[in-house]
Amino acid sequence: MATEQTQVLITLPAGADLSSYQYCGVYVNSSGQLAVAVEGTAAIGILQDKPAAAGRPGKVCVGG
Repeated sequence: MATEQTQVLITLPAGADLSSYQYCGVYVNSSGQLAVAVEGTAAIGILQDKPAAAGRPGKVCVGG
């Protein structure tokens, strides 16, 4: 049986060019900006778009 759930999205500024990391896990760095989650960091969600420079908004799916 298929189900559908609404996504919960938040928007935060990118800490760098994240255009190559759409659909990858991200976390919020100490400056309050998005960064790609690597081993040992806790991801807050999955990046849904391609912010191409630092400071550009990035949409993150945090639920759904």
